[in-house]
Amino acid sequence: MINNVSLMYECVSAIGNSLKLDEMLEEVFKTFILRTGGIGAQYIANDQATSSVSVGKEFNAPQTLNRNTKSFEIHEILSVAYVIDIALENGNLLFLYKKNDDLEYIGRMFSSFSVKLNNAIDACISVQQLQEHNVALKTIVEAEQKKNELNEQMMVNQSRMAVMGEMIGMIAHQWRQPITIIGMIANNTLFDIELEEHTSAKLVEDLNSINYQVRYLSETIDDFRNFFRPDKELQETSGRQLYADLLAILGNSMEQNNIKINCKGDCEHSFISYKNELVQVFLNIVSNAKDAFLENEITNREITIECTKQEDTMCFTLEDNAGGIPKDVVDHIFEPYFTSKPEEHGTGLGLYMSHTIITNHLKGEIGVSTSSSGTKFFIRLPKLMKQKEL
Repeated sequence: MINNVSLMYECVSAIGNSLKLDEMLEEVFKTFILRTGGIGAQYIANDQATSSVSVGKEFNAPQTLNRNTKSFEIHEILSVAYVIDIALENGNLLFLYKKNDDLEYIGRMFSSFSVKLNNAIDACISVQQLQEHNVALKTIVEAEQKKNELNEQMMVNQSRMAVMGEMIGMIAHQWRQPITIIGMIANNTLFDIELEEHTSAKLVEDLNSINYQVRYLSETIDDFRNFFRPDKELQETSGRQLYADLLAILGNSMEQNNIKINCKGDCEHSFISYKNELVQVFLNIVSNAKDAFLENEITNREITIECTKQEDTMCFTLEDNAGGIPKDVVDHIFEPYFTSKPEEHGTGLGLYMSHTIITNHLKGEIGVSTSSSGTKFFIRLPKLMKQKEL
């Protein structure tokens, strides 16, 4: 047998070199049986949830295992083999030998390592339990994220439905004038035919006027339909395009309420994003400004959209002079179902969904500042979005 000090050093150095139980014990077993002449080893855990580990020749464990963690036992198997049984807090280490030579000394030596062996096994089991807990926690988190995504999508749809209700009223208003014009042209043409005063040239002129009004009606429908179509693909857009889309939807309403919308700065600079979602944010902010103008009875009504390009981002500010937001309200405007409007005029979802769209969907930032003169919203977006999973 090799020098006792060297033997003990090699054996104790093999303990605790991995945080995976099977790997750690495999190294321990191989070192122990190699340096002491053993032919097999195994670990039998007290906890059935912890896997047993074995190395070398397979053998059946003694029917009665040692339970004294301060000592060891030697079991004789049919007078042809011997098993050193080391009791630990979490199970038993068993070492198989053909001969009985030096087993008392080897048993005492192995038993002297029990504290370090216990600590090493405990560490491995703790890591394994932590990994299992993390997997379970990850499953719970993923399920909650999925649930939150569904709730968020439901809120997006709810917000869009609220906007859609307003849009239907706008469509009806925008259609009233062209429909009236078409009706007047048709009545005048019938009247001219009845008086036999119509001419081919006048009929062509009237039909062209009707076609112009029909195209206007069709374009109005397209503008609203495009807005409500879900964004599935990234689009190249610009501040100017967003401004044009906003006016196509709200322009008539803004004009009717004497609200001027300006666009300035780097409005021609293009970037890649989900355009319709960004238009919805602008629409929510501008619609709230319109309501504030009316509520505060502002006479000189103006909204300014400013675009600023930076190295990797596009920044927008939407500023109005509608009198500002009260300090006790401004800290809560991005919260769901929070509204300072009467219940019949607000769902409390518009600005919450604007915040969700900017931060979660478009990976940007949104903030707000207010004063007695008006409110300014700040939006910062990446110039190049990555395709989101749908």
